[in-house]
Amino acid sequence: MVDILSESSEDDCDEAVRCGATQLDDPGVPEQLEDLSEVFLEELSNSLNTHDQIEHPIDLLPGKLPRSGPIYNISHNKLAAIRDYLDTALERK
Repeated sequence: MVDILSESSEDDCDEAVRCGATQLDDPGVPEQLEDLSEVFLEELSNSLNTHDQIEHPIDLLPGKLPRSGPIYNISHNKLAAIRDYLDTALERK
């Protein structure tokens, strides 16, 4: 498996969030993903996948509720970047 996100790219993202950047320089599609470049097109980011006929339910034990809380630890900077991205994506709807 190829590690696409290097430590330096993660540091770049952290720095961009600290500086209040709204956009990162476009590095293009990594060489390892060139055959999948169409999934990175901006116009495709405005559409949702269609629902298939097959649904995959998650059956819970009777009387049990799923645990709530964070799935994993994430820094405040990364969380802010994710929230900003999601807010921007939701505004497009």
